[in-house]
Amino acid sequence: MLRPATGCAGSPSSRAGRLLISTISSGLLVSAVALYLLYALSLHPLGKDSGAGAVVHEGDSQEQQPSNAGTDGQDTFTLHPQEHIFREPHAIHLTWNVTKAERAPDGVVKAVYLINGQFPGPVIEARSGDELVVNVHNSVDDGDEGGIAVHWHGLTMRGANEMDGAVGLTQCAVAPSDNFTYRFRIDESQSGTYWYHAHSGVQRADGLFGGLVIHKPALAEQDSDLSTYKYETEQLLLVGDWYHRQANAVLDWYQDPNHYMYEPAPDSVLINGKGWFNCSMAVKARPVNCSVTEKPAVVFGDSKRSQLHVHQIADRVYSSISSGLTISLSQGNMKVITVDGGSRVAHDTPAVGSIGLLYPGERMDLIVDRNVPATSDSRGSREGSDKEDELTITLDRE
Repeated sequence: MLRPATGCAGSPSSRAGRLLISTISSGLLVSAVALYLLYALSLHPLGKDSGAGAVVHEGDSQEQQPSNAGTDGQDTFTLHPQEHIFREPHAIHLTWNVTKAERAPDGVVKAVYLINGQFPGPVIEARSGDELVVNVHNSVDDGDEGGIAVHWHGLTMRGANEMDGAVGLTQCAVAPSDNFTYRFRIDESQSGTYWYHAHSGVQRADGLFGGLVIHKPALAEQDSDLSTYKYETEQLLLVGDWYHRQANAVLDWYQDPNHYMYEPAPDSVLINGKGWFNCSMAVKARPVNCSVTEKPAVVFGDSKRSQLHVHQIADRVYSSISSGLTISLSQGNMKVITVDGGSRVAHDTPAVGSIGLLYPGERMDLIVDRNVPATSDSRGSREGSDKEDELTITLDRE
């Protein structure tokens, strides 16, 4: 049952949200910080990085720790299309308990939203025509937010507008210790890569989000993408910027007149909830509890041909304006087959070694083929590269 919460109307967080929307729509954003980050992801398991020179602020432990400490370490980003594309539509029932606890996604400790103890939240896999029934229990009561809500980004929500999860528009926030059940049917015309995220306050930037993949049904094996593109594995890649401070603190900084509406630059990038931060780069005026972590790895195992669902997560607390990203492969080629939730690209779209730019909220599904030899492309020659099977993600300088 939906009950009004303090974040529904008139609260500081809701007023801040309205102020933020009016500021953005007035075109007053000034780009002040050019961010350039580059991540090299091994396509096989990596050894632990020694992290020489790393320092710890507000902490006394320099031991290695997992970059997503507190999770069970299971691979939750490998997808299972065979379980969905050949079956009839049915209802998928999920029960979520939303909590908040300290995690260190990139080595820096921060209070993060968890869904059933996971960050990012559980990946949802379904097929076109399925009904999603998600019971959300709000176990967070930290005083900063009046409640939570979940938005299903990219879905049309035809016939179920009240389930869209927009606080103040389609629902009131789910109050602490309360429940709300989202129930809606995925349109038969929709398939591809989507995501869900908080649509209340700035909770998305503190980790309340997760992946949503809608598989396109097939009448027979030969009609499926698995057969058409002959790949062996299918994986989800969630890429997003990340702040070490809590999102409310970042928003307060941004709205302070003394900062002239300068954009607060993110501290790092997370890939499937994991990242890497050089502790020695922490600003002394803002000490952090930082420990050395492993650099994130995308593990394809023995698969030489895979489908990769890539989604850039917009974690910035003040708007959906953020840097675009480019994906490059050191060995092999990539071919885009769909963008933004199942929109097919031209069949003769060439396979290349570098693809971009992908902006926040945008998605693309790629066929990654590591069987083909390295060639020259727009990034320069890859021939003779000493980087074995690396996927490089670069945030645009502008």
